[in-house]
Amino acid sequence: MLSTSREKCLLMILLSLLILLVNFLVWILLQPQVQLTLSFADNSPVSAIQLDDSQGFESNRPDDGDAHTLPVSTSTTNVENNNNNGLLNSNVIYNNLLAEAPWAESHGADHQHYLGAGLLYYSFAYAFQSATIVVLGSGGGFVPRVLRQAQRDLEQAGVLGSKKYQVILIDAHLPEAGFGSTFYAENKDTVMRQQFSDIRFIFQKTDDAFLKLKKEGVQIDYLHVDADHTAEQSWRDFENFSTLLQKRAVVSFHDTCRSKKRNCNTGVPQALDKLRLLMPSYGLQLIDAHYLYRGIAFAIPTDAPALEPSREHKYNFCQHNAAVLNKESPGFTLNRHVGKLATLGDFYQCQSRFDLETIAKANPSCPFGWRQSEVGSACNTCIPGMTGPKCVDYVHATLRDKQSNPAVIMLPEITTLMRSWLVESQSRHVFELGVPDKGLVSEPLLLDRRLYHAGIATKSVFAVDPWMEYPAWTPEGVYPAVRMLPCRLEEVLHGVYTETVKPQMIRVDTLICHYCDQRLPHWNAVAIMLQRSIPQVTTMILEGSDESNSLLDQIAKVVETGGGGRRSGASLENWEIISDISLDGNKRSNDSSMKAARRLMLLKKRQPGTSRQKEMRVTPNQKPPSKAVSFSKFPVAGVDLAQTNDGSLKGKQRKTPPFQLYGSFDLGQMIVGNETWDDLVRYRRDLQRPALSFYVDKVARRRWLQSQGVSTPETYLLRYGSEISKKGSLRKEKAYLSRFFLNAQHRTLLQDFAAKPTHLSCSAGVWLAKTDPATNKTHISHGTKTFQDTGGTDDVANVMNEVVDSLANDLHSGIRCGKQKESWALENVKPGIMVEERYTGLEEDSAGAVEFKVFTIWGRVWLAQWRPGVSKIRAFIKRDGTALAWDGGTKPEQQLPEWINWQHIVEMAEGLGKHKDMFRTDIFVGIPAARHREDGARKEQLEAKYVVNENEIHPTPLKGTESVFQEAGRLWLAGYKIGNYKVIRDLEVPDEFAKTGTLSDHPTSLKKA
Repeated sequence: MLSTSREKCLLMILLSLLILLVNFLVWILLQPQVQLTLSFADNSPVSAIQLDDSQGFESNRPDDGDAHTLPVSTSTTNVENNNNNGLLNSNVIYNNLLAEAPWAESHGADHQHYLGAGLLYYSFAYAFQSATIVVLGSGGGFVPRVLRQAQRDLEQAGVLGSKKYQVILIDAHLPEAGFGSTFYAENKDTVMRQQFSDIRFIFQKTDDAFLKLKKEGVQIDYLHVDADHTAEQSWRDFENFSTLLQKRAVVSFHDTCRSKKRNCNTGVPQALDKLRLLMPSYGLQLIDAHYLYRGIAFAIPTDAPALEPSREHKYNFCQHNAAVLNKESPGFTLNRHVGKLATLGDFYQCQSRFDLETIAKANPSCPFGWRQSEVGSACNTCIPGMTGPKCVDYVHATLRDKQSNPAVIMLPEITTLMRSWLVESQSRHVFELGVPDKGLVSEPLLLDRRLYHAGIATKSVFAVDPWMEYPAWTPEGVYPAVRMLPCRLEEVLHGVYTETVKPQMIRVDTLICHYCDQRLPHWNAVAIMLQRSIPQVTTMILEGSDESNSLLDQIAKVVETGGGGRRSGASLENWEIISDISLDGNKRSNDSSMKAARRLMLLKKRQPGTSRQKEMRVTPNQKPPSKAVSFSKFPVAGVDLAQTNDGSLKGKQRKTPPFQLYGSFDLGQMIVGNETWDDLVRYRRDLQRPALSFYVDKVARRRWLQSQGVSTPETYLLRYGSEISKKGSLRKEKAYLSRFFLNAQHRTLLQDFAAKPTHLSCSAGVWLAKTDPATNKTHISHGTKTFQDTGGTDDVANVMNEVVDSLANDLHSGIRCGKQKESWALENVKPGIMVEERYTGLEEDSAGAVEFKVFTIWGRVWLAQWRPGVSKIRAFIKRDGTALAWDGGTKPEQQLPEWINWQHIVEMAEGLGKHKDMFRTDIFVGIPAARHREDGARKEQLEAKYVVNENEIHPTPLKGTESVFQEAGRLWLAGYKIGNYKVIRDLEVPDEFAKTGTLSDHPTSLKKA
């Protein structure tokens, strides 16, 4: 029995030991395998996102392959653990982002593999494509590293093309002054200074650094606020740097936690509380996760220019899946359309849209003789025309050194005009022969956001010039595509690069030839190139000498006569000259006084069956054969807008402080450069900025004007519909208006009045009442109808009931003014009702008041429409008080009467037009209608009143005045093209309106601006 017990005990012991041994072996197998590797002192980026399942940590090596090493440290540990098959690259996180990063735990990071909120910073910068990032304060460097890594990954993805990415880190590093010190400031042998040496370090106080960046003109796409944590300085940092923010900028705040139990004692939450109150005025919305680690908040715009996906997504899909486009997809349908999608390629109609053979061959590798760039997907290190082991020896270097660039300097006017022609022609794929001193003409149009949304952005540029110093070659399928070859035209058309560039040449639709007379000897060469190499081209822009028998002179004669080359078979008979302009340029010579006339020509290929049009040739100062109005002077902020030509200034004009423009009026991001008055008004009409509603909300605007001491007609009733009935009850609204109009106390007051809905811009819904003192009869007018006699007392009551019903119904109906589309700002005004005193002219009561609709452009009075009591314009009055002579019919005798104080009208309009690019102020000059009943009063003895009736940001066109407003559009556009303005916060819009969209008549809501 004992023996049996001992055997059982031994068996149990052995079994326990075996279990322990197995557990120990399992534990060993599950441990991370640590291997020390060396890091190289090169700053080539490594993506924080895994590119494929097999990718591990890559040592960063320079081009020559030499191994520059750093001392071995834990910061260079390569961890082959965890999940390198996942989305995140554990090696980059461990070695680059979390190594030597004190205080990273305050963002939730664990100093090993977990980034915590760092991934939020990364995601915002990556999704918003933030090109310029400014970080205020970072003792350990965790946040700027994460944000710079996001930019590196954007660079690798080819986003934003050649736009420069930068992270600017600002930290005081003044421990002797009571400020925190940074770990890396005085130690360059750190991960921060070695692996992220491309970060710009500014060791200054944030106030000083702000002035520095402001002077440099830095525009911020992402701002991180984490410097001084007092409430005052946190707010000042935000307020200062917010003036440098781009329209789509992101702002993040750290240390926003509020709980005293968590020892949260910073002043950042108080700064955020202040921001919450002022968010509408800054146009921001706030997300405050104060409970997340030490508290993190993000502020993003409530409205901004849309960031759209690539317009090439269909092509990219077909290229990416070229090998499996025929894979079956049974059961799938295209949204609600009838029919099944048989294959994967049917999702984007790959087979019908694109050449599948070309797509199948497309890949991100470089053409023969080129080498892949280590940043992004561009082939810009070894390119055709360069030789040697590192591709740095330039084949044409000797030629370039011996011969200067072409003799004629490219004038700014030529470049601007070329770009406007490209936009008008909707050029998608451009071939530039020759490159001007200041770069490609077409480059600014590549996927330009305004053209992008219009669907006419330039998608690719192919340039050839042996003097080119900065070539590039983006691979097939990457847009925008920029291919720049430093070689001769012959090498492209008939030489070693012909096969390489053929795919690019076959889709070119526009040819730009700079210094064309120096590149193509005869018109026949142009015709042959068009016929054999680029037959699909439909637009040509040629620039060259204007001398007799020059290349452009030959082309003009051949096109005009419809001739061609019999021997070569080439011809230009299908082309016509749209524009032919002569310009003067400075000739590069020892004699600076020498001049050479230059010529710029736009040609279009005629469609089959169209007739030839006779071209028009003009010189720089030649006015087109029209009767357009033209201003010789129009100074704004020290710059004469009337003396501009395509955005350039004529003569030397002194630099002055810029015009301060309210951000709600800014159209800068939409300007292409060839807009007319109608285009600019349409931009304003469609602008979705809530602050603009304030200027066309008659209730809010009238209350605000009166609070500022601006004279307005006396107001009897001014209410939003919600102030009459909170729930919008039609019954209650009619009852309220009935009590107002039929109240015996109001009868005398309302013998002469104007009543109207406040959410319309035209005369629809307007009621006018006039009482004849001789007969004591009341006359009523509605809309555009003339006054009608209401009869006796009972009839007056019935008419007033009709007025009540009409006004109450207008609060609920969606009536709009005719066929003209209202502005977005007006469409979003809260409905309301206004009843005010009716103004009349001095001559007679039925004529109506004299009205001036005064237009200010960039804060200066341009013209005023003079309406002397009638709907028809009598004249346009200039700022100096004289009438404008124009084709609409201003006669010499149509001048202002002496009794009108015109200077007072100018001051009123320019006071309200401050900080606005275009604004209209409607001013009545006359008397309240009731004063005509004063016995014995003579009109000469009555003192005229000057009152502001309303403002307008979207003036509707008036038939017959088109030639006048062409000049208004030119001056309006000139301010944007010159760019002498600074966008500021709209201080005129009250905080209450920005928050609620309404403005009460409470005194606290109506502070002086």
